[in-house]
Amino acid sequence: MAASRRGQAMALAATKRLRGCSGAWRSLGSDAKEKRGTKANGEEEDAAGWTVEEVCNASNALSMARLAASPVIATMLVQGQTQWALAGAAVAGASDWLDGWVAKRWKQQSVLGSYLDPIADKALVGCVAAALCYKGTLSPWLLQATLARDALLVTAAFAHRGRTVGYRWPGWREFFRTKSGSEASTTPAPYVKPILSSKLNTALQILLIMGCMTYEIWEVPEIADLRKLEYAVGATTVLSLANYVRAYRAGKILAK
Repeated sequence: MAASRRGQAMALAATKRLRGCSGAWRSLGSDAKEKRGTKANGEEEDAAGWTVEEVCNASNALSMARLAASPVIATMLVQGQTQWALAGAAVAGASDWLDGWVAKRWKQQSVLGSYLDPIADKALVGCVAAALCYKGTLSPWLLQATLARDALLVTAAFAHRGRTVGYRWPGWREFFRTKSGSEASTTPAPYVKPILSSKLNTALQILLIMGCMTYEIWEVPEIADLRKLEYAVGATTVLSLANYVRAYRAGKILAK
């Protein structure tokens, strides 16, 4: 009888211990889940601007497509498929206008997009101009002037970003931060709006490279007209660089 009572007492004690352990595990699981949720929410709130809405939109997709198509169009030119290259350049040039229209129409303007669009433009013009220089249709001095201007602008942009982060490497996330957040240790990169002379320069560049391709296909326009257009592109290249320097000094671009 006593043995039976002792057995019942031991079973009851064991049951209580199991219940206590089970409650402790549930509590730990709940706390861990709460912590994971808080961290996930924090990361979502402080995604450094690289959210799905900012990155994956129609405007950025057009810019990325133009960027990816640039070496393809240049390759077609070198291989003698000039008509296909002309069609590709026409579509890519139209996308330069379309991505801006889409961004405004659908409210997809973003800091990332303000950098991605001019990068795609420079890639298109640089790749196609290099192919045309290789074939002898475009003057090498213009390609050199364009690449030098673009290299100066890109270097200046990185130098300015380096200054805003205190000339230290804060990590990829912080260096390319486009929005402020609760965990931000750096100032986000500013929205970049192209100046008028730069827009004119890009339009003339696209017109020139397409004119060079039509000359190769149909000998239209005349080579003398292309050379005049080259001088116009060269002049606006220098002018846009001077205006960027002036705007930067006045605090009108890269103000943050």
